[in-house]
Amino acid sequence: MNEVIIKIVNPSATAIERNIEVQGVKKLAATGLLTVLKGNNLTDINSFNEPNVVAPVESVIKVKGKQIAFTTAPYSMSVIKVKI
Repeated sequence: MNEVIIKIVNPSATAIERNIEVQGVKKLAATGLLTVLKGNNLTDINSFNEPNVVAPVESVIKVKGKQIAFTTAPYSMSVIKVKI
């Protein structure tokens, strides 16, 4: 499967706007898959009583040409997958 995978970590308490330009490819699909794993603070953990405190959330992200613009959530790790 031909795709670009981008991983971004935001360890801060503030959301950060990102604009990524993908180079070295001729064309990207118009949409991609964004998976975000985040908590409300850096010490959040899952437990048997609360198994989904930190859980992945998937959504569709728009791609314009070779540009991907999005906002990273505080205390999060984001993975973007876009087909070539």
